[in-house]
Amino acid sequence: MHDITAPLLHDITAPLLHDITAPLLHDITAPLLHDITAPLLHDITAPLLHDITAPLLHDITVPLLHDITAPLLHDITVPLLHDITAPLLHDITAPLLHDITVPLLSAQLRQDISCITQTQNQYVATQVL
Repeated sequence: MHDITAPLLHDITAPLLHDITAPLLHDITAPLLHDITAPLLHDITAPLLHDITAPLLHDITVPLLHDITAPLLHDITVPLLHDITAPLLHDITAPLLHDITVPLLSAQLRQDISCITQTQNQYVATQVL
């Protein structure tokens, strides 16, 4: 009798019991298991994943970002810096250079004119004699 009724009872009651108890057990045990295992898994896997992926991502993304952004930044900043600094440098250095070189050149020019005049006077004097 057992050989006949046991499988029948099992086939009828097992799905019913499973459908009632499984959700209850899941709703009770799943949050508990999650609250216990999730922090442990996170504390173990997060540093490992970080230590593996961070250098890889860095080695891939940094050159790419550099190759994209460096030319863009250069093309934007160099003209801006030139347009700002060139007039400033000119306004500072041109008067300084002028104040230094003009007196030197003027003195040299006067000396050259004096030599030319002296040479002409000597030539004229030799012609007169």
